[in-house]
Amino acid sequence: MSRVPLLTRSALVIGLVPCVFLLGLAIYLVYGEDPILQHGQALVTGDYETVTAARAVLATMQDAEADQRGFVITGDTRYLNQFSAAEKQVPEQLARLRQRISLPKERAALDDLDQALRTEFDQMRLIMDSRRTSGFAAAAALFDHPGETVMARIQASTGQLVAKAGERVKAGLGALAAAERRARIPTLLGSVLSIVAIATAALLTMFAIRRSERAEASRARQAALLQATLDSVREGVGAFDASGELVAVNQRFLTIGSFPEAIGTLKTPLASITTVEGTPHAVFADLPAIEADSRRAGGPVLVERRSTDGRIIEIYVNPTPGGGFVTTSIDVSQQRQAETIARQSAKMDTLGQLTGGIAHDFNNLLTVVMGNLSMLESRSDLDAAARARIAAALAGAERGAKLISQLLAFARRQPLEPRSIDLGELLTEIDEILGRTLGGTIELKTIRADGLWQTLVDPNQIANAILNMALNARDAMPDGGKLTVDVSNATLDDAYVERNADVKAGPYVLLTVTDTGTGIPADILDHVFEPFFTTKRDGEGSGLGLSQVFGFVKQSNGHIKIVSTPGHGTAVKLYLPRAEIPPAQPA
Repeated sequence: MSRVPLLTRSALVIGLVPCVFLLGLAIYLVYGEDPILQHGQALVTGDYETVTAARAVLATMQDAEADQRGFVITGDTRYLNQFSAAEKQVPEQLARLRQRISLPKERAALDDLDQALRTEFDQMRLIMDSRRTSGFAAAAALFDHPGETVMARIQASTGQLVAKAGERVKAGLGALAAAERRARIPTLLGSVLSIVAIATAALLTMFAIRRSERAEASRARQAALLQATLDSVREGVGAFDASGELVAVNQRFLTIGSFPEAIGTLKTPLASITTVEGTPHAVFADLPAIEADSRRAGGPVLVERRSTDGRIIEIYVNPTPGGGFVTTSIDVSQQRQAETIARQSAKMDTLGQLTGGIAHDFNNLLTVVMGNLSMLESRSDLDAAARARIAAALAGAERGAKLISQLLAFARRQPLEPRSIDLGELLTEIDEILGRTLGGTIELKTIRADGLWQTLVDPNQIANAILNMALNARDAMPDGGKLTVDVSNATLDDAYVERNADVKAGPYVLLTVTDTGTGIPADILDHVFEPFFTTKRDGEGSGLGLSQVFGFVKQSNGHIKIVSTPGHGTAVKLYLPRAEIPPAQPA
């Protein structure tokens, strides 16, 4: 990339040398004996050499800057060789320029130029060292406005030197013009050559300006490329310099921190990130402390913070050379929720397999017991006491069979007879049973949405599930309350599925049972579907009601969700699959 600027600079120098030579020759031929003309000759020649040297310094610096940016973007070490060549040329060119300047003001401008050149080279070496050691992101974080300010000082200093030299050229041409009146044809020849030299210098100046404009455009494109690269990553990225000012940021960083767009302005102080409107930021409040930890550790530090809206944010802070640092952040809320759901689902599956196996084996044993008891009961030689004992044993065996049925329901192994039904009509049919079950202290309200879809489910089992949930609600409202059973259509989208890995997106019929009872504490909410888990006292419940509902819903390819607020009540939501077949006609 830097070959073209190098060739252009060589062409400018080669084109200027003949012009200066011709001008010097003409002045010598015409005014060789005139001290005034000799002074004009020296003035014009020297000042043109000053212009050439000053522009050579500026051109070499622009080439060095292009090589530096080329290395940062591509990592190609050829740019380092070209940069090193330019770094050696600048002191030599500056020394030649210093030899041609004697005025105090111009020497002051030259000293300022020398300091600016050293500062710019130090900054460019720092960025390239960061690119070699820490990679593109760290180097990109060091591109900031101070670098542009130094380059502006270099351009201003060389421009001042060129302007002063131009003034002296003008004065020298005035002296030549006075001598021209004393010489006709030779003077005309010298003037023509002078005009050619000036036009050539103007042309060369125009080429230099255009190259400078192209360099500025290239720098703007590179800055846009860096910003586009930052905006393309999924993490929020913010880079701060040693003074704690924001030097690079992407839109994702503002989104994760819920910052206003104004915060994304470069040069924003770190205090405006850690504190918003006088309140410590929930996620980034301790960013300076994290940065200090990372610098003490000599490497990156990873921490986790929770936002005010409950999101879990991972913050990664990495120090950069020079005292700055880069922070990346990512919202891992969905990932953590998915992990929790996966662990819960795996636990429930394991419990289901264990429960199903035990229930199956126990059922085989119970079948033998009940069969033998039935055979004994059919004998005619038994007295009343024996028959009473056999009847008690059979009653216990039947209760055991019911328990096995509930365990099989949780294990999703109970026999089901699903068919297309209207859940609203089923709710109307069992409304009276629900009322008697709840008693007079609890108000029952049933709601059926218009245009309700058919659902594919076993009607007997769903009725039993509703009764189980109503009984649990009744026990949660010992002093009375309100129970609402609501059926409606629902469509679960991909966003919901991402948060609940155990369900598929699509249409469902939603059955919601809501009570105004005591509610369920958050620490036991994840255990309510486990078999034999209960918060009731001994003898008041088996702990199989909700587990039976859970197993039935899962076996029906549905989804169950429970939401509870202690002191305000509980809502159990059953998402049952929409039936794609018409309802069966009753016999």
